[in-house]
Amino acid sequence: MKGTLFETGEHGIQLKKAIEDIHRAPLLQSATDILNRQLKSGINDHDLADPVVGLRQDVRLTRIAEDEEASEPQVICSLGLRNVRALFVDPDHIQRQTPRILRGARTVCEHLDQVRAARNSR
Repeated sequence: MKGTLFETGEHGIQLKKAIEDIHRAPLLQSATDILNRQLKSGINDHDLADPVVGLRQDVRLTRIAEDEEASEPQVICSLGLRNVRALFVDPDHIQRQTPRILRGARTVCEHLDQVRAARNSR
């Protein structure tokens, strides 16, 4: 894609990797601040790509999961509930495929444990 942000070459490859990282994990606060300042200054897309790639190369762009290699889905808990009241799980913790989904899964499991404990005490 000649003349675009994603043109072939090392910079285009690094930019694609940075965008993939952004989709997988939340931005670090410092990266958010740096990029917000750039956006407020009116920077164009081509010039904004440079700090994004630079932040990724310096490992300062996104929050990297400690266990990034274990990317296969794992069963965290089983369901099998009947006749129980509804419990709340923050949608921000279960809708996006980021490390926050682990918080949502933990909340679901905690709710399930509470329901099972209540059922077993009857």
